Amino acid sequence: MSILIIVISFSNFGQTIADTTETLRFEKNKGQLIIPADKYISAEKCCVDQNYKGNIVSTAEPLVNIIKVACDSTSNAIAVAEGVVYKILHITNFKMVIIKHGEYFTIYSNLESVSLRQGHRVSEEQKIGSIKTTDSATILYFEIWYKMRKIDPLGWLKLL
Repeated sequence: MSILIIVISFSNFGQTIADTTETLRFEKNKGQLIIPADKYISAEKCCVDQNYKGNIVSTAEPLVNIIKVACDSTSNAIAVAEGVVYKILHITNFKMVIIKHGEYFTIYSNLESVSLRQGHRVSEEQKIGSIKTTDSATILYFEIWYKMRKIDPLGWLKLL
């Protein structure tokens, strides 16, 4: 078993008027954000399964505040809200996208491919990329950060 931990630096964190507007817009959607995959089967808060052999990326406190989204094998990650692509990371076996929503950041990891470029504006439900299938499981890992702190995403998503 190998777990990869990546530390993400949210640099240039000066807040602008646009950031304040985006922050307020994101906060208004608390409890109403969509599940971040177009063909999901289930979504649950997870602590990483100690026997999981896939790629887990978390940036701090790796065993908490992650939503594990089980998906159809043809599923794509989609943006939960309007924002700007802050970073795209190419890890050894998968890709990760970070979208900035003012002072909030959403993280989508375990992607096979990415359909966006850094700096591009995204809309809610816009395709981010295809989700990687490993050992016949197609799993997206989703996080929400506020400033430099990972927060519990469960209260933010509209779970049916």
